[in-house]
Order: sequence, then C-alpha cells, then structure tokens
Amino acid sequence: MSTAPCVLPVVSGRYYQTLYRTRRIIDKTMIDKARSLVSAFDLALLQAYRDGFVDPLSYHLVCLLPALYRLPGTLLAYFKCRWSEIEPIKLEHLESGSPLEIYQGKTGNSKQVDTFHISQSLRLAAHSKNAPIIVVPYQSVAKKIKAARIDLGISIPESCKSETHIFRHFFASWAVYNKVPKSEISKILGHSSALSINSYIHKWPMCKTINPI
Repeated sequence: MSTAPCVLPVVSGRYYQTLYRTRRIIDKTMIDKARSLVSAFDLALLQAYRDGFVDPLSYHLVCLLPALYRLPGTLLAYFKCRWSEIEPIKLEHLESGSPLEIYQGKTGNSKQVDTFHISQSLRLAAHSKNAPIIVVPYQSVAKKIKAARIDLGISIPESCKSETHIFRHFFASWAVYNKVPKSEISKILGHSSALSINSYIHKWPMCKTINPI
C-alpha cells in the first residue's frame, strides 16, 4: 500500500531543485494519492475550528482552496506564522505532537506553537516519514488564496504585505474581537515590538459572509 504524499509550501527555487535532484518530488499525476492526507487535515482543521484554535476566516478561506493547496493554507492557519517560518518544518516535527519551536528570521526570536491538531491528522492518515513530497511553489498558493479571498468578498488590508500573510491579520483581528489582550496576541504572533500589533487589527468580521464563532 503506497503512502500518501505530504503537500508542503516551498519558497526557494534552490530548495525546489534540491528536492528534484534527490527525487523527493512526485509528478502531478500522483496528486490524487494525497487525498487521504488532505481529508485527514480537513477533519483536523474542522476540529481545531470548533475548538476555537483557528479563526473563522482562516477556516473558510482554506476550505475554498483546491485540495492541492489546502495543506499549505492549513499550516498557515494553524501556526499563524510567516510563510518563511513554515518552510523549514519537517514531518517528524509535526508527527511528534510536541510543541514546535519556530525561529523567526525577521525578529531573530523563537516562538512555540502547538502541533496537536496537525499531529492528530497525520496519525489519522497513517502517514509515513518516507512518503514523497509534492512541492507547491509560493506564487501558486498565493494565487489560489487570492481567488478564494475574492470569492469571500475580502479585500486585502492595506498593511498586509502578501496573500499568505493575511492569515496573521485574520487571527489578530479575531483575537481582539474576542477580547484577548493585545500583549498576548503580539506574543503569539512573535512580534518584537508590542506596537506592531496595531497594523494587524481590522474590523471583525472582515467580510459580510462569515460570522464569528
């Protein structure tokens, strides 16, 4: 029985070429084999959403993405991290179920994130560490997020620098709406300055079609 491949985001073209040379990239015709893992992630995402761990806009935006792009989107929704912070994550880190320490290149600091829901979904998929990897280039995912965002009627905030960065804005706005202290939100997002949070806060909900939990 073949193992389902894991879909992870990749920013660096050099990294892409390295994976290709080591034959860890599979052909697009094998994308269907990723369905069991995508389904497991979808179940875990739903549970995380119900637990209040993922904000409603992130959840609905990820659900609008085509299956191939849902896992990178899910990782963004779970971790509330910058894209560059997600790229180095390895499957064994997620499978451990332990809190994951992520290095933040922008600030030089580290932060811990909970991997419970992701590790749960990996166990559901009976995923193997030796499974092949589908590489999804950043621009491809960004285009899909943009299309889904437009479907939801969300305009990208002026202070949001990229399509993938919007998940951090969703989370910050949602947390403020739910009366989480700004200092705590800054800590979760890993800001070096407590003032940075102000540019992340927008009127919630940020579109007419989604109601808060």
